[in-house]
Amino acid sequence: MNRKDRQNREGRTVLRIAGTVLAALFFLTVLLTACGTTVQQRPAGSLVAEASGESSESETADEEKAGAETESDHSETEMQPAYAADAEIGNRLGEAEWEWRYRDDPQMLSELTGNVWTEAAYDDAGWLSGRGSFGSYEGKREEIADGLKPDICLRQYLPDGKNVPVYYFRARFWAEKPEADTVYDARIVYDDSVIVYLNGTPVHYGNVPVGGYASSDAYGCNEILGDPREETIAVDGGLLKQGANILTVELHQANESSSDIYFAMSGLSSDEDRVAVLRNDTVCLGIGADETQMLVTWQGRGEEGYVEAVKAEDAKGGMPENARTYPAEKAYENEWNTDTFRAVLTDLEPGEEYAYRVVDKAASEIYTFRMPEKGDFSFIVNGDPQIVDESDTRPMENYETLFNYAAQGTEPAFILTLGDQSDKRDDEGLFIRYLSMPLSHEYPIAALVGNHENGSDTFSRFFYMPNMDRETIDTSGDMSGDYWFFRNHTLFLCLNTNETDAAVHEAFLERARAACLERFGEPVWTAAAFHHSLFSVGSHAESDNILARRESLVPLLEKADVDVVFMGHDHTYVRTFLMDGTRPDGEMVSEVTDPDGIVYFTLNCPTGTKYYDVSEKEFDYTAVGLQHYLPEMARVDVTDTTFEITVYEKQKDDSVIPVDFFKIIKTGN
Repeated sequence: MNRKDRQNREGRTVLRIAGTVLAALFFLTVLLTACGTTVQQRPAGSLVAEASGESSESETADEEKAGAETESDHSETEMQPAYAADAEIGNRLGEAEWEWRYRDDPQMLSELTGNVWTEAAYDDAGWLSGRGSFGSYEGKREEIADGLKPDICLRQYLPDGKNVPVYYFRARFWAEKPEADTVYDARIVYDDSVIVYLNGTPVHYGNVPVGGYASSDAYGCNEILGDPREETIAVDGGLLKQGANILTVELHQANESSSDIYFAMSGLSSDEDRVAVLRNDTVCLGIGADETQMLVTWQGRGEEGYVEAVKAEDAKGGMPENARTYPAEKAYENEWNTDTFRAVLTDLEPGEEYAYRVVDKAASEIYTFRMPEKGDFSFIVNGDPQIVDESDTRPMENYETLFNYAAQGTEPAFILTLGDQSDKRDDEGLFIRYLSMPLSHEYPIAALVGNHENGSDTFSRFFYMPNMDRETIDTSGDMSGDYWFFRNHTLFLCLNTNETDAAVHEAFLERARAACLERFGEPVWTAAAFHHSLFSVGSHAESDNILARRESLVPLLEKADVDVVFMGHDHTYVRTFLMDGTRPDGEMVSEVTDPDGIVYFTLNCPTGTKYYDVSEKEFDYTAVGLQHYLPEMARVDVTDTTFEITVYEKQKDDSVIPVDFFKIIKTGN
């Protein structure tokens, strides 16, 4: 269940306590203890992760869990088995994330004696449940270490103010055909100490004190941890049962006054399982060199790879045997034990929907895409996605919410993303999080290299662009150069502005325009895109390197007959006046006809991960400057006479509204 599902469930609260008034008072007394706030009883099945990116940084466990929903009073006579049937087990061997049942209440210290709770038959119907990471810092859901903030806040304190000494977690999972000679492992991050059991047998001890624990509810650890520790748990496949299994964890606090507690653990999977997940999550479409092509890249494993594709109407029962096969090249052998494959799909028909899958050592799921019609078209453009946490799904939920709203009434031809998809240049997990959105499998992505991605070829291992200019490729790999493409009377010029040598870009612009004229004729529109904003109101607006780029690039853009420029980098929104060189030339309008100049757009972050404050200085080039600290995305609609840009923001209540609009009209086309 994702966070949106949790949010829907957390909005309702039902309190059902059976028994006498004395029993009710007992429950209320206990429930007054967590994180210093009064809460209602939290039944099994309630998910308590943060509902949205805009939630308060100081939520307590009780505030987050007060919205829980109960389906029974959990009295002894009415309590149902934790899992009524094996078919109801949601977790699967090989999945990256599991749902956990857990307890963090004071009653458990007296109720959970011995190790009976580690057994599959134990009834945990009254336990809480959730996905993601669990923890608390001084009783609140706050950052425990740099970039490490729990999804779910654990109750940290007993009624006497001391720390809860131990927490219990259970994850029942289904193993269809476990391989006895295969090692299955999981990533665990914890603070302060853990013991992990598989089907009741200990399989991992993490930072456990010498001699173990005198009782299951004891404090203690081998060494005090400054930050949570990450380890890998390896399990011999022979220990797994075919069918239902149970993985359990006891998480111990170091002492009664420790400031924090933390637990996060992936599901058990094999190396092949992880490659299978990556094969699906990293399938990324790229825009073709012409209107009959589609590029495909993915992470897989094997000596050879290919793509199978067919018209979608012919793949309703699965991929047919007569599907066309497109060979792939192996572009990289990656450090994270996968290979990067790339394929070019050709001879595709305008307006047709295709089904496809990628194949290397194994096959991916079947995905679909639609080729754009000839003539008028739309596309989506966004500023820096800047994914900072591969385990956090909320940024891409913001992204998809904006996309779905902006794309209403049209089928976008592609997504133009302006760099810094990842916050760290060599962190493949951040790129994978960005690409795991279904949109990357359905719409081609034209990506730019941001400054946070510059200097590592990780960017090039995940994206595939057309007409790559080999003379401008830098240290970010073979997809890091300037490139261009043509769509329905519009020429797109994409620059890697990490390269500051203007002569390099000038030569590319000349080559690109010449190639476009030869293959497609004179474009009606010319749009340029690059990462570094030349005209912004954010923190980089007056940086020396930005001013130098402005001075060198603006004349080149004018020489290339550019109409519109899209930029990122500054995490604010700016639309300039119509610009004559670096000088504003015109009034504040939302529509111009046959202009002589360029309009520059700087787009804000579409995921909500990072924003920059607006400078107090007023800049004469700014027609519209906004910083609402909200996720943002733009839709562009293009005809042979009009070029319209509509900018949208996602509000805190998840609604989406337009915040700016600009239209260029050309007559005589």
